[in-house]
Amino acid sequence: MKAINVLALLFVLNTPCFGQGKWFKKGDFPGIKRSGAFSFVIAEKAYIGGGLAGPGQYLKDVWEYDPTLDTWSQKTNFSGDFREYYLSFVINGKGYVGLGIGKNNIRLNDLWQYYPDDNTWTRKKDFTGQRQLVKFNFVLNQIVYIGMKNYISLDVWEYNAQRDVWLQKKDFVSKTYTGSGTDAGFAINGKGYVFINSLKKLWEYNYAIDKWREISEKSIAISKFLTINNQVFGIHAGNLYEYDYQKNIWLEKERIDGTGSNSFYAYSTSFALKDKLYNVCGALSDKTGAHSRFYEYDLKFFPAITSLFARATTNGVYLTWKDEFAREEKYEIYRSTTPESGYIKISELEANANSYEDQQVVNDVTYFYRIRPINVTENFKSSFSNEAYATTSSAAISGLVAPYAPSATALSVSTIQIDWSDYSSRQEDVFEIYSSTEKNGKYNKVGVTPRNVTTYVDSNLDQNTTYYYKILSKDGSLVSDFSLIVNATTLKLLPPTAPINLTAQITTSNQIELRWQDQANNEIGFELYRSLNIDSAFTKIWDLTTNTIGYVDQNVDEGTTYYYKIRAINSSGNSGFSNIIAVSTNISGDIVLQAYSQLPNTINLKWITDNPDVEGYVIERFNVDESLRFVEVAIINNVSEYIDKELLSKETYFYRIRAFKGSSFSQYSNRIGANTLVTGINETLSQHIKVLNNPNSTGVFQVKTEGLNTQNWQVALRDGQMKSLPQHLVLRNDKGYQIDLSQKSTGTYFLIFDTPKGKAIKKLLKR
Repeated sequence: MKAINVLALLFVLNTPCFGQGKWFKKGDFPGIKRSGAFSFVIAEKAYIGGGLAGPGQYLKDVWEYDPTLDTWSQKTNFSGDFREYYLSFVINGKGYVGLGIGKNNIRLNDLWQYYPDDNTWTRKKDFTGQRQLVKFNFVLNQIVYIGMKNYISLDVWEYNAQRDVWLQKKDFVSKTYTGSGTDAGFAINGKGYVFINSLKKLWEYNYAIDKWREISEKSIAISKFLTINNQVFGIHAGNLYEYDYQKNIWLEKERIDGTGSNSFYAYSTSFALKDKLYNVCGALSDKTGAHSRFYEYDLKFFPAITSLFARATTNGVYLTWKDEFAREEKYEIYRSTTPESGYIKISELEANANSYEDQQVVNDVTYFYRIRPINVTENFKSSFSNEAYATTSSAAISGLVAPYAPSATALSVSTIQIDWSDYSSRQEDVFEIYSSTEKNGKYNKVGVTPRNVTTYVDSNLDQNTTYYYKILSKDGSLVSDFSLIVNATTLKLLPPTAPINLTAQITTSNQIELRWQDQANNEIGFELYRSLNIDSAFTKIWDLTTNTIGYVDQNVDEGTTYYYKIRAINSSGNSGFSNIIAVSTNISGDIVLQAYSQLPNTINLKWITDNPDVEGYVIERFNVDESLRFVEVAIINNVSEYIDKELLSKETYFYRIRAFKGSSFSQYSNRIGANTLVTGINETLSQHIKVLNNPNSTGVFQVKTEGLNTQNWQVALRDGQMKSLPQHLVLRNDKGYQIDLSQKSTGTYFLIFDTPKGKAIKKLLKR
């Protein structure tokens, strides 16, 4: 479940840049654990509410967070019905929450306004369009723009809060929209942006001319946007990105928990306040395991430098460090003659500096140094760096200096990366890397890097084993001392994580297509198991290669139920099994369905099938004005007709049926519609009315009624959904009628004649 309240987008994604900003865990949210809550920010306070405590466990409580006091306080409950996939936004100091999906998958159209000054909810004008799933929203010039899913397209609406008015805009331009989840948008510098996750494309919206244009395409996922201090941040499943909209660049920031796990951050709620980002609550992807964790991301946090190095030279003390920051404005250099105390600032350097030579020293004194980066404009600074020291001497220093600040990091079960810094006053030819499995044991040369290359990856190592490393530099016959010894332990090969969300569906050729989510990064393959009974022994039917996420089982019989489960494997062991999924192959049988109305408020269904062995039929009805999906209306025994009663007058209903035998079903019949308005059809009269040029591509149809008494005839033109069209499109002449659909889109139209002898209906096809 998601609350549709902030924004998402994708572009160029740069390599990780973790220099500025840091997540800090705060005290847990005091309310009920939840996921998918809505949120909005008013006057430097955040409000969250609603959501799910678990699948089907809806909440309506609302909480206010004050960042100054770091306190939560409960407010008046949301006044609307229970729901998920909220629309929420802020205009003129008031919060708005509404629409979404309620219980039993009912689309809701109500909108509520929250006024924080008196802690009240007020119902505003309901959404006036067709009830649909909210896909995205953004606010421009105190107007909210909302995208609504409409089958394979997106309707776009605007809501004017000041006038309390809804207005439909031009549809979203893409004709290939197939998204099933939520998308997102944001606004900055007078423009709206929407990223469509299913298309992996970013679009820009110009509100002045109501026009969309495609901007870019990128395959990453972001579920929510936060904008603060003219900066844009995207968050998804615990991952945080900063988007530089002027350069079109994404910078990867620190994860919420600092790990690669996203298990507990699905459907979390985020907001931005006072130079900080916040993330609260969330759940697993199946909406179970809701939690109340609360995190704060400090935009002004600079981590301390850990690479400061000092060495004596003939001119003084030379300092070097790695410049790891993107937004510092200067560096401050501090010095002392006693460790960890007595520091005095001795110099300031410009941004991006990475070295400094202190020449104001005397011989035979040990000097201690610390530095820190500072951003004066945005008023933040890091903690002080590590302490580095050097002892001055009157003797000149020459020759090669050992590589400095080595580090070793395990990358996998078989690789370790070694890094170091090069501070020699001479240019080395190469660096040599030596390794041992014992700190004081025999070291063997394992690698060489050329001049100025200070990284090496040692591979083909044993898993869960500690390796020790030291490095030296060489220049011809000159050899430096070894660096300090560092070590790292290769990762332990664990059994892989079990696959999740195993699903199955029947293909058009009556085979079984299986799909699952691969949660492991260390499997060497998968084992797929099948059974004819959930309680009986499963048999392995296929071995699959690493990273496989799908399989089509072609060895199946008609009308049979199969049970499947899958697990990942590697040399360390097997994962647990996934969920078990049951699926039944179809029974044969082509069904031809007819629908018509003979009496008001009823529709008759009749059908024929070529399979005499079916046990019965499931009848489904689709009402485009209500549930937006087919719903089951009847299960009947093996007969071939059904009357659907107590329907609304003047409404169009669509039907489909399928046969069943046991737990297996046939393919669906054709989909057919009928309208409760059109009753009392005179078939003889219909045969005497001729449409001469049907179908055609011009949209102009000639209808002959010669020889018929057309006095007192009423003629109505309707579209494929039986909605009335303007009467001026029907032109009467001496031979009958001319129908002008030249300005209408291609499709099916109906011409309905209401005569003293009954009704006649003719179908017009514009191609």
